[in-house]
Amino acid sequence: MKIGKTFTFDAAHRLPGKAIYGKCDNLHGHTYILEVTVESDLLRPEGWVMNFTQLKDIVKVNILDVHDHSFLNDFYPLPTAEIMAMDFAETIKRKCPDHITKVTVKLWETPTSYAYSECE
Repeated sequence: MKIGKTFTFDAAHRLPGKAIYGKCDNLHGHTYILEVTVESDLLRPEGWVMNFTQLKDIVKVNILDVHDHSFLNDFYPLPTAEIMAMDFAETIKRKCPDHITKVTVKLWETPTSYAYSECE
């Protein structure tokens, strides 16, 4: 059984190295879309995987409040969508209740480009 929520946040970054990253070497920003899915083998006695509000609070406190309207290079030496998605999935998994067996993150950097990461 899986549940998911979608969030948005705005942030700026640069990927240092024009030879490798091209125009992304310049300071620029994105409106990121963050899709978070949590999975459990068992439904809780309440009839759910986990409370949507609990999932929202975990993401808000640990991801959105930290990264929204930030300069991502302050957190990551190389703030690619892939590195961020992996970090977000691991962070959310650590904060979830023990019965959550997997956290999946899809981080959209543009309307057509995303990174995907799973943490078990």
